[in-house]
Amino acid sequence: MADETRPFELELEFSNAYKRTQLFIQNGTAFFGLWRPPEVVLDGDEERIAIPMGLEGHLDLVAQVTLGDRAFWRAIAQVNQIDYPLEEVRAGDRIIIPKANRVRAAYQQALGRAQESM
Repeated sequence: MADETRPFELELEFSNAYKRTQLFIQNGTAFFGLWRPPEVVLDGDEERIAIPMGLEGHLDLVAQVTLGDRAFWRAIAQVNQIDYPLEEVRAGDRIIIPKANRVRAAYQQALGRAQESM
């Protein structure tokens, strides 16, 4: 059993990028599993907003205000092809905000696939 890799749940601060990533232990060493945000499909009817002053670089806060969950910042980054929010998101930039129900559905689907693979 020493070579077995097994995941377990770990509660992290809600704004942590690894919140929905499993922590694994193998041979006494702990490591985060790789996690990619699920792909959110757009239907062309999404809202576009301008980043307000004070929220530049903070897609987590934009996600909290627009989608109701800071953890969905990665979905906003994905649909806007933003790799480095701290550097790329400036006040006045116009970005697409995916629909909250589509983001939640994509995250639920990804969570279900992750649980099936365990």
